[in-house]
Amino acid sequence: MQITLQQDLRDCGLSVLQSFHYEFFGKKIDINVLKKQVNFGNNGINISELKELGLKWGLALTSMSGDFESFMKIKIKTPIISIILINGAKHYVIVTKIKKDKVYFLDPIFGSKVLSSWEFKDLYQNVIITVEKAFVQEINYKISNFVFSYTGFNFNFFIVVLTIFISLLTSFASSYFLKLILDSVIPLKSNELLLYLTIVFAWLAIVRIFSNFLRGYIIGKNEKKIYLNLNEKYYSKLVNLSLKNISKLTTYDYVRRANFLSEIAAFKAQFIYGILSEIINFLFGAILLSWISYKMFLISFIIGILIFCISFIFQNIFINKYNKILVSSLKKYTTNLDFLFSLKNLKEEDNLKFINSFRNSALEEDFKINWNFEKIIKWQNYIFEFLMILSPIAITYLGISQVLKNEITIGSFLMFITGFNYFISPIRTFSEILTKYPLNKENINMVNFILSFENEQINDNGLEIKKIEKIAFENLIFEFEKNRNILNIKNFVIDSDIQISGKNGSGKSTLLKIIKTTLKPSYGSIKINNVDRNYLNLKKFRSNVFYGEQGYYFNSSSVFEFITFNNVEYAKTFKENIIKYNLNDLLINAKINFSESLQNNGASLSSGQRQIILLLRLFVRKYNLILLDESFENIDKENIEILKSAINEFQDQALFIEISHNDNFIKNNRRIYIDEINKN
Repeated sequence: MQITLQQDLRDCGLSVLQSFHYEFFGKKIDINVLKKQVNFGNNGINISELKELGLKWGLALTSMSGDFESFMKIKIKTPIISIILINGAKHYVIVTKIKKDKVYFLDPIFGSKVLSSWEFKDLYQNVIITVEKAFVQEINYKISNFVFSYTGFNFNFFIVVLTIFISLLTSFASSYFLKLILDSVIPLKSNELLLYLTIVFAWLAIVRIFSNFLRGYIIGKNEKKIYLNLNEKYYSKLVNLSLKNISKLTTYDYVRRANFLSEIAAFKAQFIYGILSEIINFLFGAILLSWISYKMFLISFIIGILIFCISFIFQNIFINKYNKILVSSLKKYTTNLDFLFSLKNLKEEDNLKFINSFRNSALEEDFKINWNFEKIIKWQNYIFEFLMILSPIAITYLGISQVLKNEITIGSFLMFITGFNYFISPIRTFSEILTKYPLNKENINMVNFILSFENEQINDNGLEIKKIEKIAFENLIFEFEKNRNILNIKNFVIDSDIQISGKNGSGKSTLLKIIKTTLKPSYGSIKINNVDRNYLNLKKFRSNVFYGEQGYYFNSSSVFEFITFNNVEYAKTFKENIIKYNLNDLLINAKINFSESLQNNGASLSSGQRQIILLLRLFVRKYNLILLDESFENIDKENIEILKSAINEFQDQALFIEISHNDNFIKNNRRIYIDEINKN
């Protein structure tokens, strides 16, 4: 049994399912198809989600718990799934063999591994999952390609094709120039003919240079166009994804995919033209060589076959190694970002050692894998270099033998040497394409996974709510993962300002996100003024909701631009409200400087300043609904009172729903505890 290495941080369960499906049914599922069909929690995919997903694909999973001693007594006839702990995270692996002192398993990160029983014991999480073949329906195994679609034959395409032919013909003319010099000019000793030929072929060289420039310009312009188009599609898609789909990947995974866009654009822009150019060169080279000397062409053909076969062998090696490179580079990238985000805490020796232990381990692993990969590339280059050194010697020997026998002229021999490059160069290029295409295809598939999601249904023709009178929940259940309810609300109505308290992790913040409509209930309904959320114009509704949450990201801008959204009308209203509600004292007390630049997510701000700056957005416009999630927890008492009074007066038409652990509420008329309504 083999395992496909995971692409993203939380894909281990999907890689395991993919491997079992291939083992049982002989078909490889695109891992992105699996990813679209499953829900991710904070720690990846739980067992219930994995079971349900497996059943969709004809895999019956049965989970059992047991201690390590029981695990070591299992006699494995068919591989089983187990869960181990890697860097503090639960990780699915396929156990293939258990011996007295060793455990053999397939790891979605590292591939085939063997650990001693005592090493495995430290990782084992007391869970095994058996897998059996079940009924499978006809399913689509792949996602439609939204990235590498054909762009069509436009005018630029024909211009590029024309420049390819011009370059080819002028290159041929350059080699023919030498033949004419040796076979005609030198025997005739004609200076006039030499000058004439030099001028003609010099002009042909200029035409070739211009042709190459034009082709490079068009391809470069096309590459830029493709990149801008991909970039727009990618980031627009992210904006329009539901939060549930966003949670399928980590921030690191999204950044990594964004970095692929320029590589994909270059590959896509040059792929068709590159293939076409090399095919033409190859055919021209083959015709030219066989016309000059079929004997020398036979040697060239054998060399070409050898180069192609060697390339094919190395291509398979590269593909097998590439996933390991992806995983190691992801780990290195992740630990480097962790280091950078923790810079303020690295003055403490314990923190520095802790962060560096992960970073150094990832760097060492990445260096080792890339070093081995580079060695393989070097071996390929050594073999090619050996062939390219020997082949001209063999061709020269045969060619000069034919010249001595008067079978060909010395000019024809030189033409053959030039034409040999036209014949071999495309084979080398094809070999590179064969090597790079699967690697580029992996990158394309990862970006394509994002683009393949359907946009969140906003319902632009839905009902617009002018003023919120009532919010009602009916049999509402919300879960990120199967069988792990976060909210379970039978019937609950909000028809006035309300204050919600409760323990950490009890679902308060999730409830606000459902009210804001950024999260959709798994079951049941939420109604605004007796209108189900599905029939609302969500874009208009959300634009009239203020959500003050912990951890809000501060983008790079000035403080004033951030507060006013860099909107002229909002800025005017804000300045008026500063005077009207006497907010200058607040700004002075909190040391808020409007011209200060927000860099690195407002790293220079205190937690209290961050909360004040976010709350000041309540003075740029009126809102229908204001959701405050512990928005005053880090602000001092004096500033809290100033803010409460001013917000209460300016936002007098809004419905307030507030969460606080310290009773810091703007309103104080109806308090409930989340456990009273959430019957989890």
